[in-house]
Amino acid sequence: MRHRRQWPRASTWIALLTGLSGAVQVTLGVARLVVPAYLPMENDSGDEVSGLVRIVFGVFLILLAKGLMERRRIAWVAAVALSAAQAAVSLHRAFQGEGVVLPVAELLSIAVLLAFHRRFSL
Repeated sequence: MRHRRQWPRASTWIALLTGLSGAVQVTLGVARLVVPAYLPMENDSGDEVSGLVRIVFGVFLILLAKGLMERRRIAWVAAVALSAAQAAVSLHRAFQGEGVVLPVAELLSIAVLLAFHRRFSL
């Protein structure tokens, strides 16, 4: 009898990408706090607050990744809400000229979460 290779569930991939996004947010927040002289920023006021907010968002995303891995519906709702908030902030910054990569990534993550909403039912 031949065994077919089992691919991870969609919820596992979504959880991994959410955790990775959280790790990136924490890294960017720490970088904003530790090395502000080396980062290209137009506005120097509020760097500490911006860095701390990124760290909090990142830690929250990492915690949500565990709930998404377990296919928890409340984690899915929180991930959609958090991604929408991050997308709004990223779009605002994109209109100020800071780049479009983060808003596109956030909107893509919202689309993936919404596409697989039936997988999160526990």
